[in-house]
Amino acid sequence: MAELTCQNNALKAQLSQLRAGAGGDITGTSQVATKTKQEAMSAPPPATLEMRIAELNRQSAEARDKLLRLIEQQKNSLVVSPAISPITPQQGEP
Repeated sequence: MAELTCQNNALKAQLSQLRAGAGGDITGTSQVATKTKQEAMSAPPPATLEMRIAELNRQSAEARDKLLRLIEQQKNSLVVSPAISPITPQQGEP
């Protein structure tokens, strides 16, 4: 899920750069921003990026739902039964 989030953020950055136009410089000194600009120059058209973002969002939601189901399943399986004493009561002690 973390990988999908990173991919999603990178694609959103590319999309915003394409919308702003390829002419301007990227503000900031981050190497990630510079790399993103270089990738944006060779990136597919915005419609393709939007489709990719939509797919990543769908996969992320699907993974989140699966995790929530697994967490709920674990909670339900952890229902603790009452403790049973290892010492049995003795009847009619001598």
